[in-house]
Amino acid sequence: MNRYLTLKLTYSLGQSSECVRDTSRAELELLEAGNIHPSKAPYGTPVLFQKKKDGLLLLCIDYKALNKVTIKNKYPIPLIADLFDRVGKAKYFS
Repeated sequence: MNRYLTLKLTYSLGQSSECVRDTSRAELELLEAGNIHPSKAPYGTPVLFQKKKDGLLLLCIDYKALNKVTIKNKYPIPLIADLFDRVGKAKYFS
């Protein structure tokens, strides 16, 4: 089944030059720290920085559209508690 993600611009990008500069600086810091990296993924999601009261920038990400096209894992990793329940009081494991 093919799924397509349409680009929807739902955020106002009429930001001041100061905000754009701060956003670019924060993005560069995250790249240099290794917290983010450039992606070649077929899908993406809007990322914005919002200035907090103390002047720091808060990273805001809207994953709603991306979650709609994400394929769920057919074989999820089991919880350790469930695994212990399955082996019960066994003495030998192989």
